[in-house]
Amino acid sequence: MINTAVHDRLDRLRTRFPGCRAVAFADLSTSTVLAASTREKMAQERLDALCDTARTSLCGALAQSVAQTAFQSSDEPMHAVSFDVGSLTCVIRSPVSPVEALCCVCDPGTAVAEMIAQGAVVLADLCEEA
Repeated sequence: MINTAVHDRLDRLRTRFPGCRAVAFADLSTSTVLAASTREKMAQERLDALCDTARTSLCGALAQSVAQTAFQSSDEPMHAVSFDVGSLTCVIRSPVSPVEALCCVCDPGTAVAEMIAQGAVVLADLCEEA
């Protein structure tokens, strides 16, 4: 069961970035959103789709192929960013527990590098507290 402290951390991360619309804490091994903080109500199907995006971006054959091609690494990526019309999605793998990740949906112009850095800190804290 996810406690209030997890929701508070997700809320603080989301509100730290004015352009952040949603932050979802996901278990990549089960494709499950464990908790979320959203600026506006978001349907469960959209949260599930974010989790699927994170899993596709960070795990499996495509993620490994990108890592090998772009970074000459056999490791799965620690983060990924995708762009769509009017938004960007940033997914960040936990540095402590590689099956946990954050999925962040933001407006264009959001400081992506800072979002990734702060997201990794939040994930490390969440995993150490578990």
